[in-house]
Amino acid sequence: MEQLLKSRYKAQEKISENPFSVTYQGITLSTQKPVIIKIYKRGTLNSTLIKSMKQKVQLLSRLEHPNIARLIDGDYGWQGFYYVREYVNGKSLAELKAGRKFDTEEVRQIGLVASEALDRAHQAGIVHGSLSLNNLLVRNDNSIVLTDFVIEGEIKEAQPQKTVYIMEHPEVLSPEEIQGDCARRSSDIYSLGFSLYNLLSKKDLAEQRLGLALKKMKGDLPPLANVDRYMNDILQKALNPDPLLRFCGAQEMRRSFENRSLMGQKAALSDLPPIEMVDRPQVKEEPKEVVVVKKERKRSFYLLIIVVLAIAAGLVYSLVNSYFLSFQ
Repeated sequence: MEQLLKSRYKAQEKISENPFSVTYQGITLSTQKPVIIKIYKRGTLNSTLIKSMKQKVQLLSRLEHPNIARLIDGDYGWQGFYYVREYVNGKSLAELKAGRKFDTEEVRQIGLVASEALDRAHQAGIVHGSLSLNNLLVRNDNSIVLTDFVIEGEIKEAQPQKTVYIMEHPEVLSPEEIQGDCARRSSDIYSLGFSLYNLLSKKDLAEQRLGLALKKMKGDLPPLANVDRYMNDILQKALNPDPLLRFCGAQEMRRSFENRSLMGQKAALSDLPPIEMVDRPQVKEEPKEVVVVKKERKRSFYLLIIVVLAIAAGLVYSLVNSYFLSFQ
């Protein structure tokens, strides 16, 4: 399939497809340089979302870093909304993990580069939103490149799409995203921590689907065997189910990799300003009724039930379908 975009780019071979978009390898017509083109399917966008996506494309196109794939273009045309990014000549860490083992020092170096690139994006007000071994690429010169920042935003916020996304991509989501919250900087830190944890694990944890989603929410990802203690300490902090107990930023995570130890930003008692004690007249207050709002907790609980049931239904469907196909 070949189609022209804006008379500047030509989409060629299809690379991947999901419920929201199709990704192609393509070329720039003027220079014949290879690019990656992502086209969003019609029906997944509305006018408000298209406007916000255009703004995010402009923001991402100004983001320059040697370890972040450059966004070249993005717009809405007759084909739908699309964006174009530079082509990275290399392989993803997911592909490399399938054929070899990574030691602690190699993962530390990857963590150093990835956390620095992530910190640069966060400083620009950009959240990746879908970080995994699939979009951490290794160029032919062994440099690391962070690619495919999420642009679709609210597409995943609709309940049906969100359930499908959780079922198909539990490896890229933080516990709070699985429970229905939006991706934030702390979510990126969790996803980077999990990607490195998965890289050091003997098994591909992304294949566990339902079990992986439940482990993340329960905080049930134990320290890895045969891994240096400092690396386990860093990963366990990044993988804390509570966002407030993770690294306060990608820069702190990078410094921990750099120093091979946890680097916190807790102020010493001597650094705190003195507390001035002021005598205040005692005022008798009327007792007030305490109201505990549990809507958010209930919403997360109901979403979890929906996700579990949906994944279970998908597994049953796959088994039944395989059973009947065996008789054809």
